[in-house]
Amino acid sequence: MRELNESLTPGRKMLFSYKELSLWFGMAPFEIWIDLMGLIVFSILLPMKIEDVITGSWWYVFLPLFAAIGLNAYFSLIVFVRVWTHNGKNRALVRILWNYMISGLILAFLLLLCFQLEQKIHTSYGAVMSPLFAAVVLLLIRGCQVNEART
Repeated sequence: MRELNESLTPGRKMLFSYKELSLWFGMAPFEIWIDLMGLIVFSILLPMKIEDVITGSWWYVFLPLFAAIGLNAYFSLIVFVRVWTHNGKNRALVRILWNYMISGLILAFLLLLCFQLEQKIHTSYGAVMSPLFAAVVLLLIRGCQVNEART
């Protein structure tokens, strides 16, 4: 019981702060906000599609997630140009490569999932999920690197 009380002390944080999330994901808080807005709209459209409230393609349901990835790619390009011009070439290159790699893997997952749901391809869901697994592994590696840098 004592261990439970110690884990609930007010000094310990249970959720990640914006700073921690932006370090781990390699994204600015604005980019995280864009992704969250796309996820919220997707979370509203998904049950509507499953319950046949809306008819149409699965592409319409996933459109907010595609828009969030596109907006993040555009924002990353703007940040890349600004950092590059202020003599942060190495930092700018690493940041844009990281963002585009993670965004590309998530985009590949979403495309494969839409094709699978539309029955345009016939493959296992393990193959559809493989880009997402790769993105999670990369995020875990980055999380370990960030924690090592902070200590």
